[in-house]
Amino acid sequence: MAVFADPAGASFAVWQPGGTPGLGLVTEQGSLCWVELFKPDPGGVRDFYRAVFGWRIEDLPMGGETYPVITPAEGDESASVAGIVRLPEGERAHWLPYFEVPDCDATAALAQRLGGTLRGPATSTEGVGRMAFAADPFGAAFAVITSSA
Repeated sequence: MAVFADPAGASFAVWQPGGTPGLGLVTEQGSLCWVELFKPDPGGVRDFYRAVFGWRIEDLPMGGETYPVITPAEGDESASVAGIVRLPEGERAHWLPYFEVPDCDATAALAQRLGGTLRGPATSTEGVGRMAFAADPFGAAFAVITSSA
């Protein structure tokens, strides 16, 4: 296992799986379903991740803008695992995990009751779902989403 930072400063870890293959459950209730890379220039690290992992990064239309979507080298379009978004002013580049939940608003309220903080009210994005951005009691950022059917 090793921890690195990309050219924009976003930390990530890699490991050689051995007997622990990795994620056994994804996109199910309570599991990791998506990851986003927040960085100042959404196009600036494409070559880095393509070279290191062989990822494909394609721009998909979203509203009046494009959304860079990451797919592993071996996967088809349905195997997309992440996106790249512009970093809000004053934040450091980072990866943000999204967890699938049955009720975004209820989960966000529960996270607050358990000592977490919300970074704003839950929002809905057409064709994507309802999501809330939060941090656990120790400051680790994450998002919860109830995906659109």
